[in-house]
Amino acid sequence: MPLEKIRRTLVAIAPVVGSARVVSAARAVGGAFRLELLAAEE
Repeated sequence: MPLEKIRRTLVAIAPVVGSARVVSAARAVGGAFRLELLAAEE
């Protein structure tokens, strides 16, 4: 799933669940993708 699609989905649900929680989730998702990319490069 492209990161842009994930980001749009998180932005869409932000007003429902609370912006701070969504920002935290977005950072966690972004961090996980970076870790996966780094592991794949090794």
